Amino acid sequence: MSTENTTTTTSSIITTYKTSRALPTSLLQNLLKPFGNKLIQPGDALPVGSPVLTPDSSVYKHCDVQHSIVESINIYTITAKQARTSSRDRNDPSNQQKDVAEQARKRKQIYYFCGGGWQSPPSKEHWKLCAQLAQAGMDSGVETTVSVVSYPLAPHSPASVTLPVLKRLYYTLLSPPPPSHTTNNDTTVTAAAATDSDTEIILAGDSSGANIALSLTLSILNADARAPAPHALVLLSPPCDLRNTNAAMQDIETHDPVLSVAFVKSTARAWCTGVRDDTPAAHPQPAIAYDDPRVSPLLADVAVLRTRGVQVHGVVGEYDVLTPDALLFRDKLQREGVRGKWLEWEKQMHCFILAGAGYGLPEGKEAVEWLEGVLFG
Repeated sequence: MSTENTTTTTSSIITTYKTSRALPTSLLQNLLKPFGNKLIQPGDALPVGSPVLTPDSSVYKHCDVQHSIVESINIYTITAKQARTSSRDRNDPSNQQKDVAEQARKRKQIYYFCGGGWQSPPSKEHWKLCAQLAQAGMDSGVETTVSVVSYPLAPHSPASVTLPVLKRLYYTLLSPPPPSHTTNNDTTVTAAAATDSDTEIILAGDSSGANIALSLTLSILNADARAPAPHALVLLSPPCDLRNTNAAMQDIETHDPVLSVAFVKSTARAWCTGVRDDTPAAHPQPAIAYDDPRVSPLLADVAVLRTRGVQVHGVVGEYDVLTPDALLFRDKLQREGVRGKWLEWEKQMHCFILAGAGYGLPEGKEAVEWLEGVLFG
């Protein structure tokens, strides 16, 4: 697959543009287009509170998973069992010493919020991506853990219910750790097994999960000058404005193989109102308005990210109805001097990076490699 690359550097944001589309990707998009929305419809509404998850079995091939409970939220921490190195590298004493030195110097803790319209638990593609990131960190000589955050889901746990819980979780995870207590089977902790001051904490997510990671960070940092801040945010196909009124969305809808404007409006409604029924007669007043910066980060003050040194990285595809608002958000970051690296890929669908992790589609695989370079390069 030949890939045309263009890299644009502004005062703070470095954007890599790619324009190629492989035949398997094109075929998949054409196959998905007639019924894409049906494939991503949320299942039965889950009970109030943090869902208990079952990690995909593929994760255990190269990684270990530890389940803990922090501030009533189930968290699943993925750690690679060992670095993947050649026998020559493993037998070279200088490389062994270098690896030990590197791991002693670098630690990264990634808290990952999976997408799913604020209503669905993680898919196998989410687990595979998180496992790949944990492994890539280990391979790069960086002590890395990737923790899947099982946040409460709409409609029974809408934004007005879930965000206060996640605010408490944020402070616990990012603050210096108090002594922790673990049960005999290592499944419950009463205080955060938080990281030390030498650890870079990164909040990441895709789709609705990216919206949560971003909105939560902005709302907390703008309200509390003394709040702890993550080292970076990673946003994969993020919804940035829950009003979903950008006229460019209608133009992209004809190309988007999985999302429609009506569908993304229905997911925003479930998150903000706690009602999933999308009939015209069932449009209750949202408990958190669609134009509230707590759920629409495009409308938030992002200058605090620059003053607190939070980098913001992103991956977007241009065949995604959510991308126009994501690009407006990137422009806002640029104007405020927020640092970050972005990958923008023509003719790629919503969360195409997951297709790379889960199914090996060429552009998705390359997007995963790009993200690994940003995080561990």
